[in-house]
Formats: sequence, structure tokens, C-alpha cells
Amino acid sequence: VERMFAGEQSVFFTISDGEIFNWSTIADKFIQLARKHQYFHLQIGLDSVATQSLKKAGLPVYPIRTGEELERIAIDLTQQAYSSYIDSVAAELRGTL
Repeated sequence: VERMFAGEQSVFFTISDGEIFNWSTIADKFIQLARKHQYFHLQIGLDSVATQSLKKAGLPVYPIRTGEELERIAIDLTQQAYSSYIDSVAAELRGTL
């Protein structure tokens, strides 16, 4: 999990269609590290223990019902996350110049 989230803040998302088999061992660290990024999760099908944990932690989880919806939501959310990230970096740079 640490390697997955290594580096500077970035846009990061996960997609699942069921349970994450090792969620019980990685949940706390995953959530802690995901909060440092522009993170969201796309859930195909019913909620899982992982999606319930992510929601409880205040991380965004989006249900997906069709392939077309997956494509549209993934593109829209990635674009929004990058825009937010770019705006925050630009504001930070303006503050240091």
C-alpha cells in the first residue's frame, strides 16, 4: 500500500466489482494514505466491506451500473480531481513567489 501511494499528492482511484480480499489487513493504512491524495473509488455492483469503510472515512465512493457509466464517471472525476489539484498547486506557488 505504501508503494502504491508513494510520492507527491496525485490523482488516484480504485475500481472494484466485489470484496478486496486483504481489506481487513490494509484498510487503516489505505485510508490514511488515500486521504493525502485526490482519491476516489468506483464500485461496480453492490457495496462491499471496503466501500463501507471508505464511505465511513469520508472518502468518495461512486456506484457504477453500466460500462458507459464507468467510462463517463472515470473521465469526469479524473478531470475534476486534476483541476482541483492544479488549482491547489497554483495557489501554493502564488503564495511562495
